[in-house]
Amino acid sequence: LIRCFLLQLFSKNRYEFLAKGDPDTPKDFRYAIRIEQLPPHLRSSAALADYFERVFPGKVRQATVYLDVKELQKLVQERQVAIETVEKAVALTKAKPDKGAPQSKIGGFFGGKKVDTIEHFSKEIERVNKEVDTMRQSILSSQSAFDEGGSETKNEVPKNKESRVSATGVVTFTSLRAKQAAIQCEMSGKPDNITVFPAADPEGVLWNNVTVPLNRQRILALQASGVWMAGILFWGRESVRNYLHARIFTEAWIDGILMS
Repeated sequence: LIRCFLLQLFSKNRYEFLAKGDPDTPKDFRYAIRIEQLPPHLRSSAALADYFERVFPGKVRQATVYLDVKELQKLVQERQVAIETVEKAVALTKAKPDKGAPQSKIGGFFGGKKVDTIEHFSKEIERVNKEVDTMRQSILSSQSAFDEGGSETKNEVPKNKESRVSATGVVTFTSLRAKQAAIQCEMSGKPDNITVFPAADPEGVLWNNVTVPLNRQRILALQASGVWMAGILFWGRESVRNYLHARIFTEAWIDGILMS
């Protein structure tokens, strides 16, 4: 009886989750698609939105082309390390005020020098903040120049060395019917051009890899599958060999009992 009750409770909650999703997760991704292999003339948010607006009139809520900002991500990570170092040093100072100010060694393992941790890394935070602001402004300026220079009649990327646009984008629709139609339709009629997938749950996305080209993703997936298959074959062979050894030992043991 308890098992039946738990099964009914699980089924009810499961159906409710499949119908409504996780309440803590934004619902927009349910109406969104991920687009890979965008042609050069669609690698801007405005051009991408206009393209899908012509195919699905009045059904496009938002379109975004991802930017490749690995350099900015490195600066943000560097700043985060400096912030955590300062916070740790401040906490240590308050916890043990008699030990003096914490010090860190910089300049390499050999020939480095010790500096005040809080003072040094506070200056590092200020320096990185300025670099982050400068690079962010540069990215926004280059993207604006790209949007102005892009054209749907030209199959070329504007010649801007600072352009960081990728071939990956996302389009959000106002209805699930339009989303499913976009997934099932052939959007361009050309191979390796505007490949559409359902958008993934944002909490399960590795955002550092979101701009990796689709062909590169396929190569990495093939390599991972090869390693997985090799592991299965290796462990499978070991399992078969252990099974045969155990069976031979068991048969010999049984024969010894019967003959005794």
